[in-house]
Amino acid sequence: MISLPEFRNELIDRMKELHWKQWSSLGVASHVHPELYWIIDLEPLLISSMIIGPYDSRLVDICAQWIASNKEWINVHRLKRVTRFFQKTQQGLPSVEHVDIVLDNLKLSKKKFHPEMLVSNYMAHMDMNKIPHIKKTYEYDRGIVSSIRPQNPPLLQLKLRSLFGINASAEVLMYLLFNDSGNSNQIAREIFYDQKGIYRILEKLAEGKFVEKASKGRSTNYSLRNKDMWIELLGISNRLKYISWTKTFYIFGTIIIALMSRQWSNDKYLISSLFRDISEGLKELSKYANMELPDQYVYSGEEYFSPFAEYILDLLDVMLDPSKINV
Repeated sequence: MISLPEFRNELIDRMKELHWKQWSSLGVASHVHPELYWIIDLEPLLISSMIIGPYDSRLVDICAQWIASNKEWINVHRLKRVTRFFQKTQQGLPSVEHVDIVLDNLKLSKKKFHPEMLVSNYMAHMDMNKIPHIKKTYEYDRGIVSSIRPQNPPLLQLKLRSLFGINASAEVLMYLLFNDSGNSNQIAREIFYDQKGIYRILEKLAEGKFVEKASKGRSTNYSLRNKDMWIELLGISNRLKYISWTKTFYIFGTIIIALMSRQWSNDKYLISSLFRDISEGLKELSKYANMELPDQYVYSGEEYFSPFAEYILDLLDVMLDPSKINV
């Protein structure tokens, strides 16, 4: 049976590796091999990196430097919506106010961005009393960000942004490439944009004969025409995988925030209750990874901790190496 400290340490190690793999693909110098399988979603990666920053000082530094060098790739409007989603906390958990620093530094787009300011403000907004495991010293590294290569398959989002601009069209097309169909509400919720804006984009795509419309009950579903042509044009390989990183990072981030909290970090019962609350949100990812969620009704109280904790670690192992998926 895994202990709480063991789970925290192993979870943080896997999460740090997962983030570094993605940042490596985005041009950051790292000893970790770059991501090869998962399509990277920039905005939730930024916010999630801020959440696990207390466990990895260099991660906050590279976020700041990457933003300073590549701010033009970020969709600030979408970042605001993603940030609001991350700000939803489970009852009793501490807030994640320090992630707001990313948003605050990006809002004033006409002013020069200062990466050193982001790091210092980030640290100033940390509540050291609520986060017992935080590293209190940050060393600012320079010269660790190289140019982005949007032709890199996991950077499909940036390739589409270079084609359509920094707007919702890139995420709409990406959704349709990896899903059979969807209505404007469904797609907007999945990619974190306003529904009306998504509807207008879908209608324009329909007018141009890029998507097909089909009535389904009271809603209209949209599907991509000539999908094979788009896949070939964009160089999408069979091994490339698409998930909602906003929802995925939010779930793992919620666990990390709980493990940061003095009230929760040593209480298996509270953590087990949290596991029960978030298990529903992992069903889609579990299906994708061909893994079965531990049945919460088989375990009472804190008995649920060990099977769910081990499941989370196994799930992260699969995400780090999707070749481990049991077919």
